[in-house]
Amino acid sequence: MDWSDLSSVRINQFSLIQEKKQLINDIIDYLYDDEKKHFEESEEPDDHIYLKIERLKNLNDAFDSF
Repeated sequence: MDWSDLSSVRINQFSLIQEKKQLINDIIDYLYDDEKKHFEESEEPDDHIYLKIERLKNLNDAFDSF
C-alpha cells in the first residue's frame, strides 16, 4: 500500500460523504414544507418531526461553510 492507495481511499470517503449530504438535502427538501405546515397547524408541539428536520437542515447547511 502506498500514497496513491491512501489517496483513492480519501477520495472515496469524500465522495460518500458528499453523496450522504446530498441525500439528506433531498429528503429535507421533500419533507420540509409539508411538515412545517403540519407543525404550525398542530400548534407547534415540542415533539413534532418538523423540529428534527429543521435541526438537520441547519446542521447540514452549517457543513457547507467548511
